[in-house]
Amino acid sequence: IGTREALSGANPYSRSVLTKIQVALDGHPIKGGSNVDPGYFSYPALVIPLLAPLTELPWAFVSAAFEWFFFPCMVAAIAWWIRNLLPSLTGADFWMALLLGSTSFPVLWAFDLRQPPIVVFVLLTASIALLRRRTDYIAGAMFSIALIKPQLSLPLFLWLLVWTLRRRRWRFSAGFAAPFVA
Repeated sequence: IGTREALSGANPYSRSVLTKIQVALDGHPIKGGSNVDPGYFSYPALVIPLLAPLTELPWAFVSAAFEWFFFPCMVAAIAWWIRNLLPSLTGADFWMALLLGSTSFPVLWAFDLRQPPIVVFVLLTASIALLRRRTDYIAGAMFSIALIKPQLSLPLFLWLLVWTLRRRRWRFSAGFAAPFVA
């Protein structure tokens, strides 16, 4: 709703957009002083171009597509981290770590709420995996998209920027800059 309103020229952070979001989520506007999350559109403007193609699709379709696409991607990302951070884990230990990581309360809650950090986690993992394979352009492009949640991705990006500059891997910076500027 916030993205759709921004594309039509409205301020996605305004009170009127907040009311529309609350009606869509809860069926009515939330009264002040309530313990319920007000449901603000609290994402940076960078998320608007990313979500723009989805604004005309029915929410049920987008929600189902999110689950069917990003849950396997998230499980693969967790598996990648386990393999790279704990290479000695094998067999049952690996599968138990993957099961616990994939079904932890924060992960399941984020999925239930369709939270963008799931997308950011997948993009960051893919970007780092691509950097390890020296596919720097695509890694940089994926990292620029991951900045839709700068509080999660910016510290890692700054570290990786220094790392890639010290190693003279300019393609990462170029791959990052193109979609970011666009």
